[in-house]
Amino acid sequence: MPRRSSRDRERQWSRTIAAWKQSGQTQAAYCGERGISIHTFRWWKRRLRNAAPSDEHQHDDALVTTLVPVTVKGDAPSEPIEIVVSNDRRIRVSARFDEALLRQVISVVESTPCSR
Repeated sequence: MPRRSSRDRERQWSRTIAAWKQSGQTQAAYCGERGISIHTFRWWKRRLRNAAPSDEHQHDDALVTTLVPVTVKGDAPSEPIEIVVSNDRRIRVSARFDEALLRQVISVVESTPCSR
């Protein structure tokens, strides 16, 4: 099985660390539940923090996921809403979706490598 490139590993660890931040768990609890070495987790966390660009406009979009509030004026659309996340993965939700559940789904999708 071919090794993933260092860029792929960086993206995966960036998603893993972002998912941990959203989880509200301690590092030890998060890693323990997922079978991740706490030492490896901390090493990547430090590496990615130290490698972060100083200019916020230089961030790689594949490494940063930002949810922004949206206000719908008038009637909510009756058709599903499609959200495109990293690696061109798509999530469709109904017009009346559960925000907390959507955040969890995005977190899981963003932390799972795309197998193409």
